[in-house]
Amino acid sequence: MKGDNTHPRTRSLRNSNRKLSPEASVMHVKKEEDVSTGSPGPVSRSPKQAVKHEAKPDAGTKPRKKQRVKQEDPVAQQMVKLAAVSPTAYTGPFPKHMQPTPEACRAARDGLARLHGEPQHAKKVKPEPDAGGDNLHTHGQEQVLDSLVRTILSQNTTDITSHRAFASLKEAFPTWEEVLGAPSGKVEDSIRMGGLAEIKTERVKAILATLKQERGSISLEYIREMEDEELKAELTRFKGVGAKTVACVMMFCLARDEFPVDTHVWRISKKLGWVPGKANRDDTYRHMNIRVPADIRYDLHVLLVEHGKRCARCASNGKPRKESHGDCPLVNLEAGPTVKEMKEGDIVKDEDVIKKEENVIKKEDTG
Repeated sequence: MKGDNTHPRTRSLRNSNRKLSPEASVMHVKKEEDVSTGSPGPVSRSPKQAVKHEAKPDAGTKPRKKQRVKQEDPVAQQMVKLAAVSPTAYTGPFPKHMQPTPEACRAARDGLARLHGEPQHAKKVKPEPDAGGDNLHTHGQEQVLDSLVRTILSQNTTDITSHRAFASLKEAFPTWEEVLGAPSGKVEDSIRMGGLAEIKTERVKAILATLKQERGSISLEYIREMEDEELKAELTRFKGVGAKTVACVMMFCLARDEFPVDTHVWRISKKLGWVPGKANRDDTYRHMNIRVPADIRYDLHVLLVEHGKRCARCASNGKPRKESHGDCPLVNLEAGPTVKEMKEGDIVKDEDVIKKEENVIKKEDTG
């Protein structure tokens, strides 16, 4: 072109821009300016400078929606809170069943203690071998084997009867060596008042024979040095020794922080909604042994057993074995939002299930 003094390379770029897309044209013009003016091109900025020069969205542009934060499961939140106050991690069968809370356990313990009196702690009691009192929980200083046999004899009978049976056994055979060496019939006669004498004799003698064969002496004192889980495994290997029997030996004789679940504790735990309606006794033990604070396990167990014998609302079939001490303090104890508040005249949920499982347990304990 005439009068065009532009650099030849610049003219070439301009001519080529006519054949390119608008986007490509802009790129070429930018390059042209860089070549002709010596501009350094894109400017390198620090992160802070980049933020200052960040392009703002047009007024008509819709802002990006904020991502909704997923709310935590209320059950999970409650589990976190419970873990904060409970030193024991939950490993039981009902991880989403948050009852009983420590507060509920303490409220039940205090209310029952006001009604029935403070429990007598086993470790402070020196038992009489031939005691016939109506208190199973007075053998804290005795030998482990004595405690185990006493608990076996208490299966499916009353406290008074089991005490008498144990005292009769010790009177007839002062040492366990004598029990092992005696004819089964004579041993059965000595404990017959406690019921199921043949089955109980067979199991007791089997335990004595195993200890004699394995250790050379008839004693269980060696388990005092064992950790809880090792101890449980050692005792439950014997036929007829279940979770409840072991827990009783551990708590009453060894002063361990255990929470035995007998038929009274099991029934009341279900009534309060502390375990799911169809929980069996073993699962109830595994659940309650974690949920109940360790420092009140002994007290709460003893008080629930006593209450189950005296309270018409909490006794089996509404027929207490012993005279009432007064109004039930558990009536207004709330179990949680998923469990209805107990009211006068309520019927135990799944009572038929409880009766069926009690029959099964009787067969397991004795057969």
